[in-house]
Amino acid sequence: KRDTKSFYLHWIPNPLNEHRGILGYRIYMDDVLKGAIDPGRFEAIIDYIRDEGEYKIKLRTYNEHGESSDSNIVIARFRR
Repeated sequence: KRDTKSFYLHWIPNPLNEHRGILGYRIYMDDVLKGAIDPGRFEAIIDYIRDEGEYKIKLRTYNEHGESSDSNIVIARFRR
């Protein structure tokens, strides 16, 4: 957790995607799109979270043909 209303997310890119013309990553939290990240970045700050709660976080790569299937889902739990 970065502070009371945000957290830091980072990931390791799938090496199979190196030659697939990825335009970026889309971050979903509880199945809601939270933002998109450029293809050379592997980190993001997620803002506007509750002080307490649980979130299901997943990534999808995207290119000119659409989105990939979901990444592994990460469960983030926050408590005061």
